[in-house]
Amino acid sequence: MSTRDRRSPRCYSESRDEDVLDDLPFSTRLEDTRARCSAASVPAAVQMETVEEARARSAASRKAGIAERKRAAEIAEGKRKMSARDEEAAEVARKKKEAEITKEKKDAIAKERKASIAKGKRAAERAAVRQREKANPGGQGELEASRNSQR
Repeated sequence: MSTRDRRSPRCYSESRDEDVLDDLPFSTRLEDTRARCSAASVPAAVQMETVEEARARSAASRKAGIAERKRAAEIAEGKRKMSARDEEAAEVARKKKEAEITKEKKDAIAKERKASIAKGKRAAERAAVRQREKANPGGQGELEASRNSQR
């Protein structure tokens, strides 16, 4: 035996009589092992746990993992819903802007048509006046008379 073995009790001993261990019930052997390990100042995490404790710890861990994944899924779903709402609002705003631009274009085209029609009417009136002046070369011209009356 080394000096280290003499100073602290061992948690597991190969030299221990196997027959004695086999005669003891499992829970007694477990308690004996725990007592020796705690006496040896082994951290509690290293000590053996019962099957029930392990199952309970495992179930709690699974439940915590499930709850964590569920919460993460809820958060992701909330973000997707918010993103969908934002996209929908952006789509509505885009369509409204397009409709406004289309209306402005239509208004500009209508204004140009009216101006063109008015310009055509004025040109037609002047052409008619010139025709009459040519037909009646004597007297005051209608074009001059219409200009004087507008002033």
